[in-house]
Amino acid sequence: MPNIVLSGAVLNSDNLGCVALTYSAVKMLDEVAERLGAEFSYTILELSYDKKGCERSKSLMCDRLGISASSVEVIPMGSSMSVKAKVRHCLENRAMRSRIKGSLALFDLTAGDSFSDIYGLERLERYAEPMDYAVGCGTPLILGPQTFGPFKSDEGRALAERVFGGVALAVARDGLSAQCFEEVCGKAASASTDLAFGLPFDAEALKLPHTDAPRVALNASGLLYDESLENTVKAFELKVDYRVFVHRVIEGLLDNGYEVHLVPHVGADMAVNRVLSERYPCIIAHALADTPVDAKNLICQMDLLIGSRMHATIAALSSGTAVVPVAYSRKFEGLFGGVGYKHVVDLASCTTDDAVAAVLDAARSREVLASEAARARATADEKLNVARDALTACLGGLLNR
Repeated sequence: MPNIVLSGAVLNSDNLGCVALTYSAVKMLDEVAERLGAEFSYTILELSYDKKGCERSKSLMCDRLGISASSVEVIPMGSSMSVKAKVRHCLENRAMRSRIKGSLALFDLTAGDSFSDIYGLERLERYAEPMDYAVGCGTPLILGPQTFGPFKSDEGRALAERVFGGVALAVARDGLSAQCFEEVCGKAASASTDLAFGLPFDAEALKLPHTDAPRVALNASGLLYDESLENTVKAFELKVDYRVFVHRVIEGLLDNGYEVHLVPHVGADMAVNRVLSERYPCIIAHALADTPVDAKNLICQMDLLIGSRMHATIAALSSGTAVVPVAYSRKFEGLFGGVGYKHVVDLASCTTDDAVAAVLDAARSREVLASEAARARATADEKLNVARDALTACLGGLLNR
């Protein structure tokens, strides 16, 4: 059975957005295999590997996607970034390289938005390691739908030029990223959308208690509320005071009779939700879901989601739920603009007053937003077919070599 290695794709993580990409990638690759009359097995290179956690995470994914656990293996992603790393990860490096060398292709997602140096150059260099090895050993490299850029440093741009130049196929998840890819390496990337638009969900899986009040979910980001909560370099600036923004949005929603739910999508969001629950005892705080599918099953019960984690907002839009994406980087603009959804509040360009007013206005217009979300969802489905078709052509060609 041909094996596809997935890098920049995680299962054992409390970042449900990154995990959603892995689920959605495996789902799409299985769809491509069916088109080709083939079957694929998958090796996932796990960045945060522990055997027990990875086995549990694999079991959950296979259950939610309805696929055989025997077709998926999870191994550690090695590292050779220093002499110390080479020694420490010697066996992991050997296993990783063996799988890449013997695979049909390396399918990389770079965590969806990390093929950029806005989170720090070291993070980008770490993600690039298996890609460099694939290109060096002759294994076809496929860059799955993701954000490319921006690159703030010469070093980041040089790394991108090196990797981009060796790909067999690149699929961007928005037009801005496709443009960036071409500017960096002179080659074309297909323009699709985020794989998580195809993440399955079950609107009947979860039933919340009846209420006559409109349900509004707030997904407050731990990274933006208190950057010490998350081990991520924040190489971007906001014009909005995010804490004040969150507090005023909650107060405005409560004053207008909404039932407010706190819905985390990353582990760091839980700490913020505890603070907010103490400050506003009447709001309803939810635990971090076991899987991104379970999170989507909750989000689709809401009348509106206001979110700063992009994949929480994708879960809303792709389930037909009204949503206000609260953006901190250009990835929001590129992605939602690409599917024709314009109700994005940009924290880097508007004032705190303007951001709060825009969100509360959207809450009052949630039926209109829900209608526009349904249209955007249909557009996203069409754009996912761009990726599906490109992967079918590429992998079909590789199978017939």
